[in-house]
Amino acid sequence: MASASPATDFEFRVRRAGGGLVACDAEMTSAGQTVIRMDRSQERAVPAGAMLLDDFLAEFGAHEDIAPLLPSARANLASQLTRDDKPLTVRSLRLKLGLSQADLAARMHTTQANVSNIENREQKPGEDRIRELSAALEVDFNTLMSALANG
Repeated sequence: MASASPATDFEFRVRRAGGGLVACDAEMTSAGQTVIRMDRSQERAVPAGAMLLDDFLAEFGAHEDIAPLLPSARANLASQLTRDDKPLTVRSLRLKLGLSQADLAARMHTTQANVSNIENREQKPGEDRIRELSAALEVDFNTLMSALANG
């Protein structure tokens, strides 16, 4: 009896001539199905002198005076988001660890767009992704399921 192959993720980015970016990722499920997602939000040409938001954020976050401050700023924001009996969310769990969406995506071997889609409830994570998310956010299954239910 043949066993199902493990789920495999693929990620690729395409820069368009004249500027612009199309981010794509594909996930091959254990059932042999392939799911392809494209982020065409930055498809238009970038005006001269302008910078793509992803590039700006990467440069900003890498600045030697700013980079050390970002994790504590995110954790502070998380404490604001969970104040006054507000429900726990995936976003607040991520921020509590001081992670950006890109940081969490790297821990999960996926894209920032996928993390954004999960946080905004535009994508329902499958079983394997839930395990990865739980480990990456350093929370137990029940805590993560509660956060996913809340957004």
